Amino acid sequence: MARRFLLIDGYNLLNSAGLARDRYGPGEFERTRHRLLMTLALRLDADERARTTVVFDAALNLDRFGNRQQTFELMTVIFSPTGVDADSVIEELIAKHSSPKQLDVVSDDQRLRLAATRRRATPVSSDAFYEDLMDRVPLAPEATMEQTATMPQTKTAPVPAPTIAPPVAETPRPVSNVSDKDWDIHIDHLEADLKGRRQRHD
Repeated sequence: MARRFLLIDGYNLLNSAGLARDRYGPGEFERTRHRLLMTLALRLDADERARTTVVFDAALNLDRFGNRQQTFELMTVIFSPTGVDADSVIEELIAKHSSPKQLDVVSDDQRLRLAATRRRATPVSSDAFYEDLMDRVPLAPEATMEQTATMPQTKTAPVPAPTIAPPVAETPRPVSNVSDKDWDIHIDHLEADLKGRRQRHD
């Protein structure tokens, strides 16, 4: 069976996960994004993570070093260039993918679903993807560590800024009644355990 690649609309999946907000305080969006990436890291195996790319808009995402492409637990995380929205970057990644028939595009955005269909990639609803993800049994922290340690490290070329004019950004869907405290406690415990195991492993 052909190996699948995942291309994820990060903000769209945040909505499906119930983590999106109309407004974010200092550092709040970074923490929210981190929760989503940790959820993916604990439910996708190493091989799946190595073939996963998550794209976010740049405005709220660049780290203090201004890096536009990063790696998180084997996943590639891309931030769109200034003045260009994440959808434009995702469209370009779909257009340039070497094996589009093996590509799953996770987004409820109609523009991206059409772009995927044109290249015979598979559009996947963010809601359906998140529900399937949460049905999986989370990996133990030591399993994530061992898988990451045994995977070959590869370099990914930076994604150039699309030449098309950026469209008007969509209005985020507000989400309420999300327990940030519970998420923070859960993720902090997992990360502390994972960090401790990695230090002992080294």
